[in-house]
Amino acid sequence: MLENTEDPHIEIITQIGTIFMNSRSNSLDIYYMDSIIYIVDDDVFFADVLKRKLVKHGFTQIYTCVSATDFLSEMNVKPDLVFLDYDLGDLTGIDVLLKLKKYSPNSQIIMVSGQEKEKIVNDALDMGAHRYISKGQVNMNNQIEEAILTVELN
Repeated sequence: MLENTEDPHIEIITQIGTIFMNSRSNSLDIYYMDSIIYIVDDDVFFADVLKRKLVKHGFTQIYTCVSATDFLSEMNVKPDLVFLDYDLGDLTGIDVLLKLKKYSPNSQIIMVSGQEKEKIVNDALDMGAHRYISKGQVNMNNQIEEAILTVELN
């Protein structure tokens, strides 16, 4: 690896080279970086942490919504990936999942919620969620990282 602290482009080239590996090697294809990603969660702190994690992976088009209504009002854009909470106050994550799958069937949805009831988890997966991650699990960060690296974006 070249080391040149005087040229800031070296770091950028290194980062791009790291990104330009396929997902089987636990990295992302470069064309994924333009994917449209939404985080729908009423927990603003959690949404911010997740957004920073996505930025770290090179994603640039990341939008956050604190309610289902806010998210659904922005459905003039078909998102590639949605991180979706279950408890949103105005609607459940399952309600949003069903509406989103009708409007944008190719959108990948990762449910990330404190809701751990087996029926809700199974319903989300049966209705088209790519993955269900519980906020209460000790290895939640690892699961989110794995989900980011393995989701198939268009």
